Amino acid sequence: MERHLKIEAALRHTAGSNDREGVMTDLYIYENWTRKRGAIHHADCSYCNSGEGVQIEDSGRNGKWHGPYSREEAFCRAATMLNIEPCKTCKPLPPT
Repeated sequence: MERHLKIEAALRHTAGSNDREGVMTDLYIYENWTRKRGAIHHADCSYCNSGEGVQIEDSGRNGKWHGPYSREEAFCRAATMLNIEPCKTCKPLPPT
């Protein structure tokens, strides 16, 4: 039984773009030029909505959604941008 739990934990940790019980989801990056910051979000985050954000219409003047990306690609791309951090709501984990 203990071996089964270890295998299940390992699968959850490597199964997809995140560590949410092994469920694969895409990650998006929101880059806000006005505030000179941004965040990495899970696609199902209420702030992300699969890269659509929360605004009904987006003028594109303040920022841009990038993605979808795998976890590795999202964190690599975010490293090349200014002040991008994981969302404090959906909390995507960096690759191990």
